[in-house]
Amino acid sequence: MKRSNIIGAMGEEKAAAFLAADGHEILCRNFRVPGAEIDLITMKNKILYIIEVKASRTKDEDYELLERVDSRKIMRMKKAAGRYLSEHPVYYTEMRMSFLTIQGVGRPSPLIQFIDGSE
Repeated sequence: MKRSNIIGAMGEEKAAAFLAADGHEILCRNFRVPGAEIDLITMKNKILYIIEVKASRTKDEDYELLERVDSRKIMRMKKAAGRYLSEHPVYYTEMRMSFLTIQGVGRPSPLIQFIDGSE
């Protein structure tokens, strides 16, 4: 497995633990359809979260992990979300495209930021 894939997998593990501790129910991890993937799908307070996780090994404040998410990625996430909901109907009052960044994956105290998509 490539180093970047290992860091990504570690980041997704840390993200799932972080969200679960915050009261999110983890509905699905790594939901894939042809050409698209959603890292995490969670539910909290009847809000469905479609979450992209971006992780890095370093804690470089000048490097913005969300710069790696472009409009094509968001469109692919929406496509996959539609497919997930058609296959796994769930009751929700609102759906949010959200992002979670982790800087310093594998280090004692990584920096975690959850952007919940409410703005």
